[in-house]
Amino acid sequence: MNLKNMLINLTFLNRGISGNKVSDLAGRWQNDAIALKPDVLSILIGVNDVWHNVAAKKEINFAEIEATYGKMLADTLTALPETKIVLCEPFILPGSANKDQWAEWDAAIGKIQQIVARLGEKHKLPVVHFQKVFDQAVKRAPAEYWLFDGVHPAWAGHQLMADEWVRAVKEPWPR
Repeated sequence: MNLKNMLINLTFLNRGISGNKVSDLAGRWQNDAIALKPDVLSILIGVNDVWHNVAAKKEINFAEIEATYGKMLADTLTALPETKIVLCEPFILPGSANKDQWAEWDAAIGKIQQIVARLGEKHKLPVVHFQKVFDQAVKRAPAEYWLFDGVHPAWAGHQLMADEWVRAVKEPWPR
């Protein structure tokens, strides 16, 4: 079976909650992920860990984020060994949400992207590198065309993400 055939008769359950951080997701992980026993689990988290802390001028505990995220993955791999897991890195572009603290946002998002990459490597999971796609996209159109405020995708940004997600999972899951 190829990827195109897999896309027939799918049920998507979006458990994302606006404003959630890694710690919030961990608190509902059992019910919103493991209990559902998904065939495929795609995780995109981390931008709010930056947003909430940078805006409040608070220190970000990256070690705690990595440990919490890593525990969620380990628990899932133990409970659901057949579930395919995809990790998605958080992403930003300069925009109204972050322009006043761009250097802090950029540095912090970079650290969370590194955490996602390490966890993907550790657990042998595919990682969708959205940042590089958006960085390339701003060569074709302004940042707000892709991410209307530098964080939240516009329609064109959603399409970039969908295309990159499919590209990233085709290699490890060709069938």
